[in-house]
Amino acid sequence: MLKSFVFSCFQFLAISFTTLTKSWILFLAHFGMLLLVDKINLYGELNGHEECVNTVEFNSTGDLLVSGSDDKHVVLWNWATKSKTLSYASGHLDNIFQARIIPFADEKKIVTSPADGQVRLGEILENGQVRTRKLGEHQGRVHNLAVDPGSPHIFYSSGEDGLVQHVS
Repeated sequence: MLKSFVFSCFQFLAISFTTLTKSWILFLAHFGMLLLVDKINLYGELNGHEECVNTVEFNSTGDLLVSGSDDKHVVLWNWATKSKTLSYASGHLDNIFQARIIPFADEKKIVTSPADGQVRLGEILENGQVRTRKLGEHQGRVHNLAVDPGSPHIFYSSGEDGLVQHVS
């Protein structure tokens, strides 16, 4: 049974099961800080965004976490050690609403969608730098991304323009 809770000054982002600890983690945002709650106890804080955090998502193994924010940055986290692995400017012109790690790509590819309508791919290069490029665009905000769990090359985006775009 799923219950709703009201958290004063907190924005509920997601609840997700991780195979690493075999438990459910609740994600909350509070003034640019991402809070991890395990068993309704505060597990830790991940500090790295300057503005409101809008999205969090585990990788396929549950050991890494990606977040996106109104600060237009993407952060990759080792959430168990509460450490930032990587942070980069997404290339978006507006708030990031969704960020997803592409499966079967060695955690080197992250797709993002924002309020500016662009769907962008961030590719982590061997030297640690990140190259971003536009893959698609909607007329209006892009609120959701869905990655095909069996393919590193297929995902879908949906936007305020009423379209679902298939990107491969």
